[in-house]
Parts: sequence; C-alpha cells; structure tokens
Amino acid sequence: MTVEYITLQTSGGNMPLIGFGCWKVIPKDVPETIYNAIKVGYLLIESTSNHKNEVSIRKDIKMAIKNGLVKREDIFATTKLWSNYHGKEHVCLSLKQQLKQLELDYVDMFLIHFPLPLKYVRIKQKDPPGWYQPEDDKDCKITLDRAPMHEYWAEMERLVDSGLTRNIGLSNFNCQLLIDTLTYAKIPHSLLQIELHPYLSQEHFVKWAQSQSIAVTAYSSFGPTSFILTDFKSAKAVEPFL
Repeated sequence: MTVEYITLQTSGGNMPLIGFGCWKVIPKDVPETIYNAIKVGYLLIESTSNHKNEVSIRKDIKMAIKNGLVKREDIFATTKLWSNYHGKEHVCLSLKQQLKQLELDYVDMFLIHFPLPLKYVRIKQKDPPGWYQPEDDKDCKITLDRAPMHEYWAEMERLVDSGLTRNIGLSNFNCQLLIDTLTYAKIPHSLLQIELHPYLSQEHFVKWAQSQSIAVTAYSSFGPTSFILTDFKSAKAVEPFL
C-alpha cells in the first residue's frame, strides 16, 4: 500500500492520510492484527487507554521495528486523554502511564478524547476507568469533574513543550467548543477528529476547521452502526453516552 501524507500546519510534521484504529480490537487479537496492519502499510496506529489494549499494541510495534518492517520514526502513534484525567494535575500523569504501556518515549499525536470531564479515578484503583466511578458501575452513574477546558488545554501544551507528544488536538468537539479553545490556545490544534461518513458529512464544519489550519480526520467512515450497544437489562439497542 502506498503511504500518502498530509503536512500538519501547526508543527510541520507529516501524518499519514490513512490510519488503523484499535477500537474493538480485543487484546488476544492485537498481536496478529496490528502487526499485519503495519506490514501492509498502515503507519498511523491510533489507540487510547479506554480501548483497554495499549499494553498489547506495544508488542506489535516493537515486533515490527525489531523485524525491520519500520523504524520508530516511520510510525505515527496516536493516543488520547481519557475523560477522568482532565484535571490539570492529571493530564501529564495520564500520558506518562500510556507511554509506559506503549513502551514509547513520545507519541506523535495526543488528542482530548471527549469534551467531557469525569471525576478522577486513580490509575492504581482502576485503569482504564471507563465511564463510571468504580462504585457506580452497577448504577451506570456518570459523575462530572470541575475541570475547566482552558486549564487542561494548557496542560496539553506543556506536553508538547516537554517532548512527550509532537502534536495535540481534539476529538468529538463541536464547532462552538472548538472556537472556544482557539481563543486561548498558545499551541494551536494540529488535528480535529470527528465522526464523518455519508450519513453525517459535516461539510461546513470540516471546511471551517481546515480554514483554521486544523487537519480533520474521520472515524466510523463507513457509518455509525459501530456505536450501537445493547442494554441487556431491558434487551433494547441503545446509543452510548457520548
């Protein structure tokens, strides 16, 4: 597969146009799946702590490098800040934990997964914490945190300054929230990741973001059916809380 790139206007770095997302790749299938993805030319590998498979992903990246398929600088590693770590004192701790699991010195892109600050859960208590506090799992109760967006974006910028990530960006943000962050961002966003497919093209939003020198990537490119979950208690198909 021929690898094409886009230049990120914020950092000047190159990002592959097509990436391999690791959501729903269960840990036991990760070794073969990710290694073969790299082998056929997927160089952008995207994970996040809440996918619960970053420990397995590191083995594939290391194996691909060891076997001479790629060098570290060929891989564009992307991960995301989960919602329980939006407190300004937790942002760096979260990325360091993820780098430890991935066995990487840095990632190429670090995104805020959702504009939704959830109450902090200690990494030693539950990692990844998911959507709920450990004691609220049964009730599916979501507890928000008082974590202003401008504070944790400043911490994201410090991650760039410290070399732990080359680029920072946003995922699942709408236009209004994106505009808000642009009013105080010292290091502009390299990337916006949103749901894009024929049933949700968001054409005007995409064009506007690109006019602000922000690259846009899509997830669920073939449609939104991957989001349908099952509420086993009521035996109904439900949409997850996003």
